[in-house]
Amino acid sequence: GPIAASEGHLDMVSLSANAWLTDQFGAFARATFTHSENEDNGRDLPLVPDWTANFGVTWVNPEQIRVTLTENLIGQRDGDLAGTELSTAATTDFTVSWEPLDKHLALGASVLNIFDQKVELAKDPFPGFPTYQTQGLTFKLSGEVRF
Repeated sequence: GPIAASEGHLDMVSLSANAWLTDQFGAFARATFTHSENEDNGRDLPLVPDWTANFGVTWVNPEQIRVTLTENLIGQRDGDLAGTELSTAATTDFTVSWEPLDKHLALGASVLNIFDQKVELAKDPFPGFPTYQTQGLTFKLSGEVRF
């Protein structure tokens, strides 16, 4: 079944911090706090977490190679219009990127959700129907040419 609201309200605030630990290692953290309301029924908007956060470390090589390990956290959220609560979840990502030619070329490879966590994204409001989950372990390649 569809998950929809005719009208809603959403307020968000985000905080982030970055720090170089050494010449080549850095750390980062980001958090977003959300207040939402489905104005049809007064509950939270479905699929919008109360908070999200990610943190990690990055190694940067002088040859424009960057390696990043990130932990992603998704806070509690309503999985449907009935207010079925989904629990907090975590996934871990690993990314490598290279930007040669004075950064005119960017190449990247990522392994997302490296521990293949099954995270519920939404619930179908009808009994017997499946829940909707993350994709699990995902591989991604990217490329970009800059002028």
